[in-house]
Amino acid sequence: MRKLIVLLSAAFALATPPVPPTVYKQTPARALNLYIMSPAAASARPRPAIVFFFGGGWVGGSTDQFLEQAQHFVDRGLVSILVDYRVQSRDHSTPFDSVQDARSALRWVRSHAAELRIDPAKIIASGGSAGGHVAGATAILDNINDPNDNLSVSPVPNALVLFNPVLDTTETGYGAKLIGKDAIQLSLTHHIKPGLPPIIIFHGTADHTVPFANVTEFARRVKEAGGDCQVVPFEGAQHGFFNSPRFRKTASSDTYEKIIADVDRFLAGLGFERKP
Repeated sequence: MRKLIVLLSAAFALATPPVPPTVYKQTPARALNLYIMSPAAASARPRPAIVFFFGGGWVGGSTDQFLEQAQHFVDRGLVSILVDYRVQSRDHSTPFDSVQDARSALRWVRSHAAELRIDPAKIIASGGSAGGHVAGATAILDNINDPNDNLSVSPVPNALVLFNPVLDTTETGYGAKLIGKDAIQLSLTHHIKPGLPPIIIFHGTADHTVPFANVTEFARRVKEAGGDCQVVPFEGAQHGFFNSPRFRKTASSDTYEKIIADVDRFLAGLGFERKP
């Protein structure tokens, strides 16, 4: 445990994961990286993978946000991948660009599954807040793609693990002012369809950034379309409650551990988690 704490503390100070970057996409402004963390033990069969997208309102954020969660799932026998994507403060980009990048990243992971020893049928997309939105968009927003992508490769994950995600980008949710007149095009709630992967959402009932009512409405529509969407409410919790105490010092260790245990059970129920 001491070794893990030291490793995480050092990584936090650097604000980058403790693994080399891998370029998954070249944009006009810069190359976009992802960070692949794999179990040290060799495996005779491909592993599931969980792909994390940081939050920050499509404006900022850091791949370091999910470093502790990524290490946990590596210890559970998964490949963990932390993804950088375009945000407004660094790239003068729009949320549409962020969604394109998330879908590009999932396509890259699936197309490189063999060399990464990843099972392409067991890829989980995960993220918090706006990162939860772009993770969900990999499964839902079929019409928002980078034209340079190989569109024959599916970006749709096999499960979604979302933490207080932005689901409704219209005036009744979050993001309409930033996105503008095309806000409904990015609203996951307004593009629900049959055949979505299993979804679990962790959300605070006192979230004033992304209303809890957005989550219940999203889940209702998913279920009406024949899908599986589990909502795990946290009574009185506000936005960002899911973060690890390492990343956000005011976060609750007990809450973090409960969430991790619930995600473990969810993934184990899908057959996506195993010891190395």
